[in-house]
Amino acid sequence: MIRDRLKRLFSQRGVLKNIVLKEIKAKYSSSLLGIAWALITPLLITIVVSFIFTKIMRMEIKHFPLFVLSAIFPWMCFSASLFDAANSIVKNSHLLNQFVISREILPIAAVLANFVNFSFGLVVILPIFMVFKIQIMPVLLLLPFVIFLHLIFTVGIGLFLSCVNVFFRDVINLLEVSLMFWIWMTPIFYSIDMVPLNFRWIFALNPMTSYIAMYRNILFEAKIPSIGMIFIASGMSLSALIVGYVTFTKYEGSFLKKI
Repeated sequence: MIRDRLKRLFSQRGVLKNIVLKEIKAKYSSSLLGIAWALITPLLITIVVSFIFTKIMRMEIKHFPLFVLSAIFPWMCFSASLFDAANSIVKNSHLLNQFVISREILPIAAVLANFVNFSFGLVVILPIFMVFKIQIMPVLLLLPFVIFLHLIFTVGIGLFLSCVNVFFRDVINLLEVSLMFWIWMTPIFYSIDMVPLNFRWIFALNPMTSYIAMYRNILFEAKIPSIGMIFIASGMSLSALIVGYVTFTKYEGSFLKKI
């Protein structure tokens, strides 16, 4: 069954591509700066956070703006992907009524559209990291693999949320509140070494900790992520995809009745 669904999804890759492009165009269609906002927003947040943490709170981390940027950039891609994926089935219900397409295309396209934006911004900011630490050149070869793991993890959660949101429309509001707490429980504006030992177990339970750590390892620290970190991230990506896909396929038959 799963094999048949994957074959069907692959056969509709042209539809997936068109929906991804539509999502990107819709997001920036009335914007003067367009897709440049994918880069501007994290940069502005980095500037503000850097001012607060270095000038007011006096945090002493060398090249703190880059320290934050290496983490806030993938986080914003993740959070935007979840919002768009969670609302994808409800927002595009007309497509399900008018065309025969694999329903999972909608949340997957929502996630992919945000990762396209993320990739665009990443290409622009990479030279900044290279200027400050030329040693990142060799380890950049691992960056596509980290992005892939991050993408799979996000797709899995996106599939799950898009399904649940069809039946419980409060999911979007709960997600907004959850992400407000989640970002502060993720080592984005601080390092995991700064967390007291007796609280680190909480961060170990946070699935985003490993992804953020790997991005920071490569972009900011110019080092290869540990095998243990890669193993944990791979396991979480696979688990999220399985749970999300199984949940989605189990309840998708009731979507049209609810939307």
